[in-house]
Amino acid sequence: MKAYFKKLFTYNHWANETTLQTLKYNNIVDGEAVRIYSHVINAQYIWFSRITGNKELHKPVWSVHSLESIADFLPQNLSLWMEYIDALTDAELERSINYSNSEGHQFENVVGDMLPHLVNHASYHRGQVAKLVRQAGFAPANTDYITWCRTVKY
Repeated sequence: MKAYFKKLFTYNHWANETTLQTLKYNNIVDGEAVRIYSHVINAQYIWFSRITGNKELHKPVWSVHSLESIADFLPQNLSLWMEYIDALTDAELERSINYSNSEGHQFENVVGDMLPHLVNHASYHRGQVAKLVRQAGFAPANTDYITWCRTVKY
């Protein structure tokens, strides 16, 4: 299971980097695309905080970051998740966590369901960013998982 999650999070990092490079290349440095892309990064830290209890890394869910600061966040984000996954146990995957979402609603889920959600959530919002990039007149990056599988040797 560790290998599967490491592969997913490596893909997620690649897709985040690819999206960042597309925004930078097309000089899309503010607006809705950057707001949504910032949300992707914020959510990854929020889920890390929920799962690990490390509140120091928590970021406000809709705070907007410059592309330069996002570029600084991405390697740290990958490192945090890889270290966590390296220590992952079957018991940890089954651990139930109570948390509240950004609207204050209470939920309880197991870690094994939270990890794929994080990657799916990011894919969903990267799709929104891609649509906004296209609406701005540029070609969005293809960040599909299967594209990564075809082009990157994991």
